Amino acid sequence: MNPEKLISFVIAVYRNERELTPTYKELKSLFSGPLKDYRCEFVFVDDGSDDASLPELLALREADPQVRVVSFSRNFGQMAAIIAGVRAARGDAVINKNADMQEPAEAVVRLVREWEQGGEIVLGHRLSREDSLLANVLGNAYWSILKWTSPNLPVGSDFFLLGRQAADAFNRIEESDRFCPVDVLWLGFNPRIVPYHRMKRLIGKSQWGLSRKVKAGIDGILHSSYLPIRFISVMGLTIGGLGFIAAALVAARRLIQGTQYPGWTSTVVLLLLLNGLTMMMLGIIGEYVWRIYNQAKGRPQYIVRRTWG
Repeated sequence: MNPEKLISFVIAVYRNERELTPTYKELKSLFSGPLKDYRCEFVFVDDGSDDASLPELLALREADPQVRVVSFSRNFGQMAAIIAGVRAARGDAVINKNADMQEPAEAVVRLVREWEQGGEIVLGHRLSREDSLLANVLGNAYWSILKWTSPNLPVGSDFFLLGRQAADAFNRIEESDRFCPVDVLWLGFNPRIVPYHRMKRLIGKSQWGLSRKVKAGIDGILHSSYLPIRFISVMGLTIGGLGFIAAALVAARRLIQGTQYPGWTSTVVLLLLLNGLTMMMLGIIGEYVWRIYNQAKGRPQYIVRRTWG
């Protein structure tokens, strides 16, 4: 191992005032232990927090020049914070980690070991989690939806390591609507996998509620797959085919047997079903159109108010 190699930690921050110092100390301690042959830097990206997160980060920066802080002008979302952090990172390896201390430090060491053995991209794979029943249900549903469109995406792969070449390639992606785990997988480089157990959250409260998970799930699906559009095509062909068959049967029985089919209830139910499917399909198309429009506007993914370090 080369003692000159630098490992950068990218940590997106949003209302994490109580977790920042423990997270920093936990990671810093690795460099007097199993990672003592490396140098480190910490890139904290404050995503418009309205608590004391930024003052806490500046206190860490004052005590340790290896801490760097990027502050957004407002809340732009976790994906934007990760992108800004990777762009700012100078390390030979860049590790994206949450600020909640739920990914064990031992898993960080294994990411680095896999990188040293030639893994340009190393993805975490969460085997289990110690969370509340609701958090488990929402989290499992979220990753199940993502794996429907990206089957090779490991659960919990928002915890990952990028080598310098992969980080530079990641930074060249210019789309306005980004979903980082899928972007990392898209880069290639034959990613290596490190399984880990997600620990119970001991400090603070998750800012990922139902609405954020739903939005992230939709972003992940639309960002990475043509399947929703293919679904619309298949449903249209299926419904059209069934309608044609039904119409042919009705016409045949009317001509041959003189049978008539009265009944307003079935007609209304059928119309409601078809209209509901039509609205859903228009909604899916609208999601794609909105993303095209957002890309065409050319706005930056985030605005940096100030940086320290």
